[in-house]
Formats: sequence, structure tokens, C-alpha cells
Amino acid sequence: MKRVYVLFLSFVSFVSAEVQFAAKKITYFPDEKLIILRDSAFARDGTNILKADSILFFEDSSLLKAYGHAQLITGKDSFFGDSLYYNTKRHSGYAFEGYTIKEKGKIWGKEAYKDSLDNIYIKHGFYTTCDRDTPHYYFQSAYMKVIKKEMAIAKPVILKVHSVPLFYVPFWMFPVKDGRKSGFLTPHIGYNSRSGKYFRNLAYYFVINNYMDITFSVDIVENVGIKGNIDLIYKVYKRLSGEVQYSRAENLWAGKRDWSVKGWHRQNLPHHIYLSARFNYLSSYDYLNQYSETVVEWLKKEMYSYLTITKTNTLFPFTVTIDDRVRPDRKKRESLLPLIQYSFPTLGFLNLRASGSIIRKRYSDSTNTFYRQASTNNISLSYNTTLFHYIRIQTGAQSSLNLLPTDSLMRGYTLQKSARVQTALATTLYGFSIFGVPFLHIKKFIHVFSPQISFGYTPYMHNDSVFFQYGSLYTPGKFLNIRITNSYIAKKDSGNIKLLDINLSASYNFAQKKWSDIPLFFSLSPTLPVKIRGNLVIDAHKGHINNVQLYTSSGFSIKLPRTSFKEVVREADSSESKNGHPTNNRLSMSFNYILSKNNNFISQTLGVSSNFRITPSITGSYALSYNLQKGKFLNRSLNIKKDLHCWALTFSYNKYGEIWDYSFRLFIKKIPDIKIDKGFIKDILP
Repeated sequence: MKRVYVLFLSFVSFVSAEVQFAAKKITYFPDEKLIILRDSAFARDGTNILKADSILFFEDSSLLKAYGHAQLITGKDSFFGDSLYYNTKRHSGYAFEGYTIKEKGKIWGKEAYKDSLDNIYIKHGFYTTCDRDTPHYYFQSAYMKVIKKEMAIAKPVILKVHSVPLFYVPFWMFPVKDGRKSGFLTPHIGYNSRSGKYFRNLAYYFVINNYMDITFSVDIVENVGIKGNIDLIYKVYKRLSGEVQYSRAENLWAGKRDWSVKGWHRQNLPHHIYLSARFNYLSSYDYLNQYSETVVEWLKKEMYSYLTITKTNTLFPFTVTIDDRVRPDRKKRESLLPLIQYSFPTLGFLNLRASGSIIRKRYSDSTNTFYRQASTNNISLSYNTTLFHYIRIQTGAQSSLNLLPTDSLMRGYTLQKSARVQTALATTLYGFSIFGVPFLHIKKFIHVFSPQISFGYTPYMHNDSVFFQYGSLYTPGKFLNIRITNSYIAKKDSGNIKLLDINLSASYNFAQKKWSDIPLFFSLSPTLPVKIRGNLVIDAHKGHINNVQLYTSSGFSIKLPRTSFKEVVREADSSESKNGHPTNNRLSMSFNYILSKNNNFISQTLGVSSNFRITPSITGSYALSYNLQKGKFLNRSLNIKKDLHCWALTFSYNKYGEIWDYSFRLFIKKIPDIKIDKGFIKDILP
């Protein structure tokens, strides 16, 4: 007689061998060694958990069969299916219409198998990062393998958008593990007005360890040839970090080879010693013009490298610097080999300070190379006090002693010396208005007036003229210096608002009996609709105004008419709008005007920049700079972005002078490395 045991409880737990069960209803057939779990079925095999509407367990074969919303949990990973088989001895599973959720996307297929190493094999599989029930896009593949915590490998791969195939590749790899991932990066195609058509970034990104990774890439450029690149990045928390980039170009048509190496390094050494370095070298100046992709690189004229070692938190802090400045276009080079700067701690109530430096500098060009050495030593002391609680008095003295190997007649060591004493008086005065502006909520106006007057004396000291001058020497004579600072402030309940700043300074030379030119700076508050700031120099004798610099800017924002497209209305309720982005369509613009006048030279530049939101999913920006004197554009740029839920499409146009570039980019937002970049070819859009 067949024995059947049926348990009806609100929730029942059951143990068979090493497998634990739970369900609202459990039926046990001891003769067949079969256990049937119905309603909220649950089975645990060690750390693996199986959930479903119903589960059948065959003890002889150690096989679990789950039906209806089946879910297999292995550690942090979950595997889902309409029906799912799991072997408790082999720790492997098989699913129909199964899928798994990875860090950045969802992988599913008609048939899926999980082995004991938690690798997943899928037939007729799909991959997407879209979270919709019917995804906007997916990658379809006949065979897929998901390596645990590493990547998904598929062959062949077809990208479909709304079930329409767009492109095909024989195989592809998708990163699925947490953190950084090794893998191929997607190349991009484009056109540049200088280098022509290109196929860039045929790249592989390799994670070496938790502190280091390296990228290998190849660029194929129409007018110049092939360029290989290596980019190494490393970082150890609070100890060291840096990057090294090396590239080598083969110009197949000109038979020329060029190279470039650049990078940086920072490191914290024991005993409060800090090291910082940056280097940038290339084989020829043509390398920048032929292979650069950005405006910054196009305009670069100087290669600058340095190494600095600094010692702090000591009685004798110092800095050692070695640097190198190269102008490839002029074949000129200046190097510090090295520059040592040191200082001593401040002593006594007179604030006695001492500092100095030692320098060895090298100059070279296409014809010769020569060196210069020097040493400087500076001593200063100062004393501050207050008179009648309102007048601040500062008295000080400084001296400079410079040692140079030769003078202008190439004689032996030359000592240059100078000294200066000065006294300064300063105060701050406040003025308050007896009225305000009630409708602007201004209670009163405040004027802050800060004058300072100082007297300085530098005695004459004989110094031989030198061929190489380094360090400062004070000009002999008596000087009177005046500096005035004015600030106009509006006082409101919400706080003070600075309206206007006007600062000027002047000096009088008693020996020459004349005033110096008077520099003046002014700035209107940024709280006003129009921002204005500028500076100019007033000739104290002729009354002329020279060296004028004027900067003005203003901006506004307006609402654009609402569009009536159904797609826009639907996207207005998307997650992007809920995350704080305004759903109203807007246009924001700013204008700036720059006037520069120096003697008979006048330069006027008009700049316009705008940001706009045409629909909740379409945003953009436009900027230009226009020379009013020459009547020509200096630069222009246009950027437009279309949000496609799980994808994003961007278009950009940039032009600086005669150099321009068109490009657009289509990429998956959750996986920016998987992208399609394409520049508009000149034959299509000149």
C-alpha cells in the first residue's frame, strides 16, 4: 500500500538528508522518495536557496524541480525562470525561459544552465540594461556564457532597437562583475579637418590588480598613419598615485616616426617628505598638430616637466625642484638643475625671518648651451602695533644678499646687496546712510573706506653689473605709497550685499619728484542683472587713461512653448523628471563683452553662451566668441543630448579658427564603454 503523508499548516518546515524545506503544504511519498511542496515553496542546500510556487524533490537523484516564479539564489547572485531544475549534489541547475540580474543589466534566454562554478550557459540569449518589461534595446546572441563575477561572452551578437537589427559582430564581451573590469573598449570613427578620416580607440582595458590598470589602444588616421597608445594608471590610498601615457606614431606616407610620453606622480614619503612630478615630452612639434583631438592640445606651445621634493614639519623646511621647459616649435629649452629653496623658523617678537635659495639654470637652443648659477639670501623683520585703537602701524625692514659666479666682465664671484625699511599706517572707516529702499527691502547703505599710507627708504649700495641676474634688488630712493579700498554695501534683513568695489593705488618718488601711474580696479556686485568689472591705468601727469580692461556679462532665462508630441508627454513622467530635472522647456542665455585697450591697440570680443531644454529629454548648449574689431568668429561649439531612457545620443560641433570637428555619440548610460562614436565624414557633411 502506497504511503502518503500530507501536512497542512500555515507554514511547515521539513528536513530531508541535508536539504531543508518549507512550504504552506508539504506532501511526502516515502516509497518513491518524493517530496512535493506547494504554495510559497522553499528549499535550502547549504548556501543555495530555491524558491518557487511549487517544488518537487527526488531524493534518489538529488534533483529539485521548481515551477512558477522559480528563483535560485547562490550567494549574492539570483537566477530566475518559469521552471527550474537544480541538482543538490552537482550544485548545477537548468532553467527554461530563465534570466539573471547582474550589476548593470539583465541576461535571459530560452534555455539556461548553471554549473558548479556558478558559470551560466544560455541558448538564444539576450542582454540589456533597460529596466522596461519590453526593453527599448537588447543584444541578441545564439550562445552566451556568463563567467561568475567577470564577464558575459556571446557569439554572434546582433544589436536590436525596438526589435529592429542595427549591427552585427561575430562575438562580443560584456562586463558583469562589480568594480573595474578588463575588456575591449568600443572604437569610434570620425573626421577631423587636419588629420582626415580616423578610426580611433581600438583598445583593450586590463585590470592588473586593485591598485593598477593599463589600456592598450591603436588609432588609424588617414593623413598621418597608425598610432599605438599605452596608458598606465596606479593608485595606493594615502601613499602614491600617478599615470603614464606613451604613444608612438608611424607616418606611413612620409616615412616618419614620432612619439610622445607624459604623465604625473605623487607620493608621500616618511618623515613628512612629499614628492610630486609631472613630465611631458614629444619627438617633434608636428606631433601636436597631426594627432591632437582637443583645442587645448591644438594650442599648446610649451612642454613643461618638473620634479619637486618638499620637507615640512621641521625646523628647516625646504623644497628641491628640477624642472624643464621646452618649446619644440622654437627649439628652445630652459631647465632648473636644481632650484633649492629653504627657510628658517620665525624668531622673537620682531618676527625675524630668514630664507634663501640656490639655483643652477641651463639654457639651450639649436646652436649652443650654457649654464648660470646663483644664490640668494633674504632676512626680514617686522613689528605691528595699534595707535588709539583705530590706526594700525606696521614697521619692517628687509635685506637681500645675492651671490653670482661672474659679473658682466666674466670676473670671479660677485656679491649683490640691497636693503629697505618701511612704515605703514592703515585704518578702516565706516559710513552709514540715514535712508534705505523699502520696496527692495534695503534698510540702509554702508560705505567701508580703508586707506593705507606707507613710507619706504632704500639706501644706495654699489653693485657690479652682472651677466645673469637672479633674485630681487630694491630700487634706491625714498617712496611714498598710497592705497585706497572702497566698498559700498546694501544692508538687508537677509544679510549684507556688496554693491560696488573701487580700489586704487599710487606711489611718489622723492628723487624723481613725480607720481607713478595710478592703477584702478572696480567691480559691480554679481547680484545685479549686469555684472561689470574692469581695471585701467591713469597717467598721473598727462591725465590719460591707458591699459583699459573691461568685462561685462549678463544673462536671462525664459520658458519655451510646451510641445505637444505624445512621446514628450510620456517622457515627462520618466525617472529623469522625477529626479529633480525641470520638466518645463527653457532657454538660458548669457552674454559677455571684453574690451582691451593698450596704447593704440584695441580688442573687443563678444561671447554668447546658452543652455536650452527643448523637451524633458532633449537638452543642449551653444557658445561662440566673436572678435568685433576683425569681424570674425574665434570659436563656436554646439552640443545636443537626447535622453533615450536606457541610451543617450549626443551631437557636438566644435570649431577654433580653421580647425573643426563634427561628431555624435550613441551610448548605453549604464555601460558608457559600450558605445558608438561617429564623426560626420566631410563627403557627407562638409
